[in-house]
Amino acid sequence: MLPALALLCSLMGLAAAAEEAVVIVADPYWDDVDFYAYEIPALKGKKVVKVMTRLGKSLTFNHPKVPVELYKTFIYDSEDPNASAAATDFCPLLKNLDIPVVAVVPTSDPTVDLADKLAACTGVRGNPAYGPLAQARRDKWAMMEAVRKAGLRSIQETKVSTWAEAEKYLKTWDPPLSPKRPCVFKVLTGAGSEGIESATSLEQAKEQFFSVIGTKSTMGGSYAQVLVQEFLKGKQYAVDTVSRDGIHKVVTVWREDFRPANGAFNDYFGFKVLDPEDALSKMLIDYSSKVLDATGLYNGAANLEAVFLEDEQTPCLMEVNARWAGLGWTDGYAVEEKCVGTNQISATFDAFLDPVAFEQMPAVRPIKEHGGLVFGVNYVSGILKGIPAVAAAEKCASYYSTSILCTVGKPLSKTTNGDAPIIITLIHKEKAKVDADYTNLIKLEQTDNGFFDIEPTADSAIITATRVDSSSSLFVTVVVAGF
Repeated sequence: MLPALALLCSLMGLAAAAEEAVVIVADPYWDDVDFYAYEIPALKGKKVVKVMTRLGKSLTFNHPKVPVELYKTFIYDSEDPNASAAATDFCPLLKNLDIPVVAVVPTSDPTVDLADKLAACTGVRGNPAYGPLAQARRDKWAMMEAVRKAGLRSIQETKVSTWAEAEKYLKTWDPPLSPKRPCVFKVLTGAGSEGIESATSLEQAKEQFFSVIGTKSTMGGSYAQVLVQEFLKGKQYAVDTVSRDGIHKVVTVWREDFRPANGAFNDYFGFKVLDPEDALSKMLIDYSSKVLDATGLYNGAANLEAVFLEDEQTPCLMEVNARWAGLGWTDGYAVEEKCVGTNQISATFDAFLDPVAFEQMPAVRPIKEHGGLVFGVNYVSGILKGIPAVAAAEKCASYYSTSILCTVGKPLSKTTNGDAPIIITLIHKEKAKVDADYTNLIKLEQTDNGFFDIEPTADSAIITATRVDSSSSLFVTVVVAGF
């Protein structure tokens, strides 16, 4: 009887251990909490509590294969987010749950502030919610100041709320503002490329300033201040990491391909996975680790973007986002999974919930295969008649899949701000195969709008392609083995 009793007690203990709550903070801007609860291995057996930063209809990009029942859902009762007020509302509710909270995880830029505060109030690991580093992971001005104080290369910038302040600052530049030395206006908090404009003259700078200041953010609220920054010329890179108690693990190093398109000075054309053993990758990784320490990003995911300055032979921070990269599950994270053996979202939950799994992660994940993403750029507004890019991609040696985010026969706008109508993924054992296919596909899309067959219309009600839920007719994923 004693062994049986011991076994029963052990099983009861395991059951009790599983009764733990994981708080996932989401915003209507991007709410895939149900999908994470279904898909992420580390969440199996956990009770998922969803906390919403504000009211609003959620954009959901991925759906679980079966309905998921969340343990609790709390929604801040306002259309405008307020992390301090929301934390005051939700902290007592979380502390009074009948099971303990073991982690609080942000999912997008608008959720970072509230996640920090909820982690602090529930006593679980997180990043500084108060004090000098509280703003360093969500306010780009505070971020750069923290990096500068750490002695790392950072962007020359100032924070302004009026055109007079911006003009006064720009007139101090030596050499002056010009096509050879442009400036960038950037919002202090924002998602993706939101609120980023460039200028090469004072007249253009004034126009761009007023195109941003006072406008409404997609995340709620409006922009009362903007940053004026030097425009860094150089190739841009991203380092995706996960951290636990100040120990940082690198998941993937990416080369980010930004080019001018449709009036935007920097639009997404594609990403490539880099070999972390390359000398440049090692410099980026070392710099990124120091930035994470400088900004107080001790726990969770980070998506750090930097420009490599050839003249100075050093990276310079563009921004560090205290959340996983804004990639698609069926494209960006599919490439990551194939190339390095995991994805940043799964690794983030391991970092929060599984100390053994985190300990077993290599400091820098080696690549198993080479990979990349090509973002379709449409240059002509009109009715979409066909997508010749798909057939062209399928002939590539490194072709893996295509995500189609638009509908033939429907209006399609010019691509701006990363709203790619299609995303092509490339994976191959040979780097040369990926590089050649990537180059040829980019050439095709830049030649006579080669990715899309468009019937131009003068009066069409043009819509913008965007990633929508997989049950919609606007989202199709085609997967073909590339090798």
